Amino acid sequence: MKVCIVAANNLRYSPYLYFYSEILERLTIDYDIIVPNRDKKIDEQFAENVIPLKWNNNLPGVFNYFCYSRKVKRICKKNYDFVIVLTTINAVCSLDWLIKKFNRRYIVDVRDYTCEKYAFFRKLEQILFSHSLLNVISSTAFKTFLPESDYCVAHNITTPLEVPKHKFEKNKEHIVIGYVGSIGYASKCEKLMDMVNTDSRFSFHFYGNGPDKERLQEYVKEHNYDTDRIIFWGAYTQNEKGKIIKSVDILFNCYGNGSELVRCALSNKLYDGMFYHKPILNSTGTYMDDVCGKMSFSMTFNEKDELEALWQWYQGLNNNEIDMFADDLYNSFLDESKTTIDIIEKKLTECAKDI
Repeated sequence: MKVCIVAANNLRYSPYLYFYSEILERLTIDYDIIVPNRDKKIDEQFAENVIPLKWNNNLPGVFNYFCYSRKVKRICKKNYDFVIVLTTINAVCSLDWLIKKFNRRYIVDVRDYTCEKYAFFRKLEQILFSHSLLNVISSTAFKTFLPESDYCVAHNITTPLEVPKHKFEKNKEHIVIGYVGSIGYASKCEKLMDMVNTDSRFSFHFYGNGPDKERLQEYVKEHNYDTDRIIFWGAYTQNEKGKIIKSVDILFNCYGNGSELVRCALSNKLYDGMFYHKPILNSTGTYMDDVCGKMSFSMTFNEKDELEALWQWYQGLNNNEIDMFADDLYNSFLDESKTTIDIIEKKLTECAKDI
């Protein structure tokens, strides 16, 4: 049996892809990855089993996915027995050929809220999920907007043989807030920069590129903000990510709560925070804030003394309690993912016998 993993973005922005590649490698199942080369600035290098396809950033989003799915269709129908499709909009645009050619031989991986506010889209999802072998979600909160179906939960964590132990180390002199990843949600960042610039106890560091990076750099320049404390470090490699996270005190994850996309998602910052034992700055009224528990401080950016409250909260954290909470959360997520891994491995093994 040969499997195709159909990504919806560049490999750098699809860490959850490796959840499936690790399973396939353990089962010694041959696989390829089809990836849209959406961000050419990062100059990704592709392995032999990765098939990059052109992506036209000038086209509307949904139309682009549809064009992409037509190219994927031509490749998959000739060369593969099973398909793993990442993200629902990617899968819905491939609905016709998935059902016709790969009925009960595809997995849909749901990572975000997309177009579920439209009844017709939810209907298409319902059809899609009813013909799949398995439907995987990364957050149980997704069930609030997805059509009724059977779902398994998979988190963005791997299962290494030895997990290095990290400890929460409080910085009592100065707090560095780090935005690590694709830089977006500019309005929230600007509000925090406004606060940080007038409070020398804090710094705000940005690591990575993203759609709003240039806007935020221009904002700092226009307002003549302190560039010794508000810093843009630029792109980083995956090998550098761990060192970066360890260098900051609090991870930034304030994306607002104005849509299901940000209210229900569990972002990569959660996994980074619980693995490296780093507190996380979240938006009020989000599932992230609920799940992060003791590790979370929620902000609205509407209160005058929010930075003072953040300082007092951070300094009052108990090192042992944070370490225990992070470890317990990591282990519970690991158990949940292992259950899903067992289900996927069993179903793939059975499917391979029938081909």
